[in-house]
Amino acid sequence: MEINIKPTLSRTFSIQGLLSLLRQRPIQYLAGGWLLLNTLLLFLGRDDMPVSLIEGDGLAHVLLFLSTGFSYLLHLAIIYAITMRREVPDIAAKAPARKTAVRETIYLWVYALIVLIVLGGGFGIGLHLPGTIFDPNVTLSGSSIIVWAGVNFFFFAALPYLMFRRLGYSNDDMLLRSHNWRADILLIGVVLILETLLEWFGIPDGMRFFALTPTQMGLGGLLNLFLHLLGTGLPILIFVQAILVPRYYKISGSLSGAVVAGGITYATFHLFEFWTVYQSLETTAVSLAFVYLQFTGAGMIKAMMTLRSGNAWTHLWGYHLIAPHLWTDTNIIVQAFRIR
Repeated sequence: MEINIKPTLSRTFSIQGLLSLLRQRPIQYLAGGWLLLNTLLLFLGRDDMPVSLIEGDGLAHVLLFLSTGFSYLLHLAIIYAITMRREVPDIAAKAPARKTAVRETIYLWVYALIVLIVLGGGFGIGLHLPGTIFDPNVTLSGSSIIVWAGVNFFFFAALPYLMFRRLGYSNDDMLLRSHNWRADILLIGVVLILETLLEWFGIPDGMRFFALTPTQMGLGGLLNLFLHLLGTGLPILIFVQAILVPRYYKISGSLSGAVVAGGITYATFHLFEFWTVYQSLETTAVSLAFVYLQFTGAGMIKAMMTLRSGNAWTHLWGYHLIAPHLWTDTNIIVQAFRIR
C-alpha cells in the first residue's frame, strides 16, 4: 500500500483517469455532500440571517462556494501535477497497524470533540480569531489573542504531540521532517504564490496588508505569524496532518480517502467559528453548510500537500500561515497590540 506511484502525464490527466477518480467512493460521498449543502443554502441562505457571510440570497451564497470550490480544485490539480514524479515516503509504513490506527483515530476524535465543545461552545474559542478573513475590522484585545493562541496550542498541539511521542512515535513517523527539501520548497513556493494571488485579487480588500505602515507590516506581521503559528498553525499541523492524516491513509488505503477525511476533519475543527450561530434549526443548518463548504476544500489541500510530500510542514508555509493569515489578519494584531 504505497503512494509513490509516478504515473505519466497522459495517464494522470486522461478522460479514463478522470472517470476512474469519479468512481471512487470518497469522491462520490464528497460530491453528494457538496450538492446537499449547496441545496440547503439555496433555499435557506439570505443576507438577514445572523450567520450570513455575504450580502445576497441563497443563490449568491451558492455562487460564492462554486467559485471557492473551483479554487480548491485548481490547487489540488496543481499540487498533484507538481508531485506526481517525485518519490514519496511510504506513509502507510509510518502509521501503526490498521487496528491500532482505527483505535487511535477514535480516541483522537472523542478527545477533539470534547475539547472543541468545551472551548468553542463554552468559552467561544475557535480555530480562528474573531474577525479573521470575513470581518477584518473587528477589534480585539491583545490579552484575548494571547489566551486564544495559548489554549489552542496546549490542547491541540503540545498535549497530543507529547502523548504520541510517549507512545513511541518518532518525528519521522509523524511526518515532521523533510525527505526532499528541494522538492518541498518547490511545492511550498508554487502553492504560496497561487494562494497569495488569489488572496490579493480574489477577496474584497485583499491587499489591506500593504496599507499598513512599515513598522506595522514588519513588527505586526512577525507577531501575527507567531500568534497564528501557536493558535491555529501548529494545532492543525500536529493534530490533523501529523497524527490523523497518516492514520486515515492506513485505514482507507487510498489517497482520495485520506484527503477527503483530512478535509472533513479540518472543517469540523471550525464548528465554533465566530460567525456560526446555533440558535435555531435554520441557523444551525446554514452554519454547518457554511463551515463544511468553506473549510473542507481547504483541509483537502493541506492533506494533499502532506501526503504528496510526506512532510506535514509543507502545508503550513504554503497554505496556512502566510496565505491567508499574514495577508488578511495582520491588521487585527496591529490594532489589538496598538502597533503604530
